Amino acid sequence: MSSHMTLRIALALVATYALAVPRAATACGGCFSPPPQGSTSQLIVQSAERVLFGRDDATGETIVWVEIKYSGLAKDFGWVLPLEKKPGVGVGTSYVFDRLDNRMAPVYRTKSDPTQESCASRSVSSGGIGCGGASSDSAGASAAKYYEPGPGDRRKGDGPKVLEHSQAGPYDYYIIVAGESPDAAGDLYAWLTKNGWDIPGGAKPVVADHVKKGDVFLALKLLPDAAVSEIKPVALTMQGADPCVPLRLTAIAAQDDMTVVVTLAGPGRAVPKTYLHVVPNPLRVDWVGGAQNYQSLLSEAIDAAQGRAFVTEFAGPAAPLGLPEAATMDATLSAIEKTKTLGAALLAMQAASFPLASDVAAILAKWGPEAGKKDPAAWYASYASGRQQITSSFAIDGAMLAADLRAEFVEPVKQAHGLMLKAKTASRLVMRISPAEMTKDPIFAFNPSLPDVSNVHEATLNNVCRSGYFPADALRLKIDALGSWIVSDKPTAGVDPRFKTAPAALRVELLDEMGPAIALDPTDVPLVDSAIAMAKPGGPSLPAGFTLKASPAAWKPPPSDPPPPLAVADSANCDARGNERDAPLGIYALLALALGAFIALRLRRRV
Repeated sequence: MSSHMTLRIALALVATYALAVPRAATACGGCFSPPPQGSTSQLIVQSAERVLFGRDDATGETIVWVEIKYSGLAKDFGWVLPLEKKPGVGVGTSYVFDRLDNRMAPVYRTKSDPTQESCASRSVSSGGIGCGGASSDSAGASAAKYYEPGPGDRRKGDGPKVLEHSQAGPYDYYIIVAGESPDAAGDLYAWLTKNGWDIPGGAKPVVADHVKKGDVFLALKLLPDAAVSEIKPVALTMQGADPCVPLRLTAIAAQDDMTVVVTLAGPGRAVPKTYLHVVPNPLRVDWVGGAQNYQSLLSEAIDAAQGRAFVTEFAGPAAPLGLPEAATMDATLSAIEKTKTLGAALLAMQAASFPLASDVAAILAKWGPEAGKKDPAAWYASYASGRQQITSSFAIDGAMLAADLRAEFVEPVKQAHGLMLKAKTASRLVMRISPAEMTKDPIFAFNPSLPDVSNVHEATLNNVCRSGYFPADALRLKIDALGSWIVSDKPTAGVDPRFKTAPAALRVELLDEMGPAIALDPTDVPLVDSAIAMAKPGGPSLPAGFTLKASPAAWKPPPSDPPPPLAVADSANCDARGNERDAPLGIYALLALALGAFIALRLRRRV
């Protein structure tokens, strides 16, 4: 086993099909909802697979949360994860993922410039244009003794051996190691099938590969009385592990353009060792339409890197991303312990602004008269906002309610908070990938010398009158360091035709643990993608002696558009800002005389 123990975590899609239940379904992709004009567009992917890695360099402990997405019957749920070491197993809360999304997901916003370009009369300046996104919920972990299979666990001729069988949150789980029989993988496959895991045939070669490497397997099912709504992120702790996501296993049942969001907290900016890195072209963003095309732009930009690349949506100080309420939760739990009715417990939570996340609502629903509600989170949110009343006399055991909240919500939140406080940098890496492109597993490391990446992207819009007359019929789009162009003011117009042929990736580059990003020419991309396939943390990603064959040519945006000319007929009556001047008094006098002469002539003719 290598000195850099690689942690292999199967993504949540595996839970729904790859090594589980072929009848279950998930949906992966972007979901955007445009807000009123003038607001900011924050692009949060509701159905992305979300993973969180944290490493404590002082203790060598790696903590990993994996969010599970599943839509099916509770009795059919099953999930198998291959791991190089036996983990401590716990559960967390989606609330952490949501908070990280809200702080780290990309924000596209437009500033309004009051300039009325080439307009012959006063007009109202445009407001910002954007769209907003809704979020989903995130995670925690439990402590357990670290364990590596010993020689007695893998005796020749033995079948699979159960190293641990226990429960965590809504899960009943086994940690299994295969034997060393001639068909160890087949024996493991048979054991899983016999014990209720419905494994598709396509998973057999991948399972065999993990058995050959000596991996252990974590197999989870829902407890008999657990509902699908109780599914929580799985939280794992391991010693001396580097972050890795085994996409080859996920490929068995993944859909095209599956979105994967990986958040890493560590000593520097996170870099993909075995994958390339791309920077999306801001001119390919539909700024006027609220960046509705962002997910498709990601796919196209990543395709420029053989379909195997990440985009860094955020990289910066980790401490501000912590969860401030974690410090006050213990006091709130102490207050809940003293309550004897559900109403009193809710009042204590409301007074402390205790987060009413969906996982909290699910815990409360077990205790209250509204346990049968289909959406307990919405019901309790109505109560917290004062729109709905609850029976304050409903008796509860406050100490037991507080214990449930502590184990299933507070401790995971505090753990995530601690991860961010200990880490120097937090990074959010995103990719969209299809099964055919999942030919290697992404492994991550850290580079403290790389610059931060802001998740806020801005452009400026101002009104333009292309005809020279008011009203405005276009917008000028200004992007710093690139230029400015006159574009349609219709949110449904999409990206300007001049930009549709621009490359989706502003840059394709290689990131490593030392030094700056290395920009790649398109002709070198396939060679580099292949060369870094076996890269490991702790050394250069490219093999010794590898040289790039071409120098990348910098892409140049189209030239900026000049302002349209003012209307010739009206230009003499417009001030420097394009606002119409008052007409001189003599003009009105001449008009009055002419009108009077015309009326007199008509009267004379009638006579």
